[in-house]
Amino acid sequence: MTDEQDRERESRLTDENKFVELQEEVAEETREAAERLATDPVVNEPPADE
Repeated sequence: MTDEQDRERESRLTDENKFVELQEEVAEETREAAERLATDPVVNEPPADE
């Protein structure tokens, strides 16, 4: 493998790792938001009779 091929492979793996890290961050933020909404009294307020 040439140095250039090695650098390209390493760059691609680095990009893949960054993508995975971003996915994990977004998943964590989504879980936190869901937990907040699940316990939010306004969101869970019973519907008003019309």
